[in-house]
Amino acid sequence: MDRASSPHERAHLARKHAARARDRAQAGRLAAERAQRAARAALQAALEARNRVLQRSAH
Repeated sequence: MDRASSPHERAHLARKHAARARDRAQAGRLAAERAQRAARAALQAALEARNRVLQRSAH
């Protein structure tokens, strides 16, 4: 019987894969949050630029 097929080894591999998947999911969440913040900042900047243009044209 080889080591990889022992229940202990399988459980260890399963835990390792689960931890890696969890890390990947967390990295994905962080990337999504960063992208969301960047999009919000861009939207804010666009609104401020539009307001400046509108104020200039109102004078």
